[in-house]
Amino acid sequence: MPAPPTPPSSPGRRAGAWPGADWYADPSGRHPLRWWDGERWTAQVHTGRVLADDPVDPDLLARLHEHGGDLREAWPARRAVTAVVVFVVVDVLAVVGGRLADDPVVQLAVTAAVLYGGLVAAAVAFHRQDGTTAFVESYGLRIRWSDVPWGFVASIAARILSAAVLLLLWLVAPRLVGSNVPDGEGVDGTAALVVVTIAAVVLAPLVEELYFRGFVQRSLETRYPAWLAIAVSSLLFGLAHVGFEPGWGSVGTVLGTGVGGAVFGVAARQTRALGVPIVGHALFNGVLVALVWAAR
Repeated sequence: MPAPPTPPSSPGRRAGAWPGADWYADPSGRHPLRWWDGERWTAQVHTGRVLADDPVDPDLLARLHEHGGDLREAWPARRAVTAVVVFVVVDVLAVVGGRLADDPVVQLAVTAAVLYGGLVAAAVAFHRQDGTTAFVESYGLRIRWSDVPWGFVASIAARILSAAVLLLLWLVAPRLVGSNVPDGEGVDGTAALVVVTIAAVVLAPLVEELYFRGFVQRSLETRYPAWLAIAVSSLLFGLAHVGFEPGWGSVGTVLGTGVGGAVFGVAARQTRALGVPIVGHALFNGVLVALVWAAR
């Protein structure tokens, strides 16, 4: 076999024939290159330094090849409306359920459990109704080590753009700039802050990216231009962070969070997966949570 050249795009039919045997970008995403023998993908891969064997289900490779490496479902556009309605209902149930408890820690835990558990249940239900591939493939829940540095870049970009928007808004109308992040006194006790940390740094990145980027944005992309799908899903993402006691400061919350969501939406669109947005979202929230810990 020849030494691997700079990887071209995945092979496709040209003039009624497959291209010749060569190294191509691995459609499974596991390695930089995979050997195409002129008719089918093989187990032979190139890690960038050494040759190795990594068999992959031929049916999976065939589907990846057919979709250009993108196995996310093309969800029906109407599902975006259903997803928003479901989110509102689950959010109300989460707040009501949380307020039934007297202990603040229990309130936080119940709210997070109902909200994120409800959204995951909804995503599973949507998948059972419309999905044609495995759950992870349908939503693009592929996370690789290479997503970590790119997630860091996405988190920095989201932070800078959000800060810029909030700064401009503050210069024009300061009262419109608020925050939904509790201060050190607002989260009374270590146990409560631990629950907030788990919810913000673990659950929120996984579930919110699954729901807003993996489902809402992807549904809109099937009918509307990508920029519009990203804009609408990001706006909904920002509105989802207002809560049930909105004020003028909520305008800043919606814009700042929405801009950060747009960065993650672009990352999801470009990578055709949720790994980078999830990592970026976790790092974005992690900075805020670290500030809350420091404020104590």
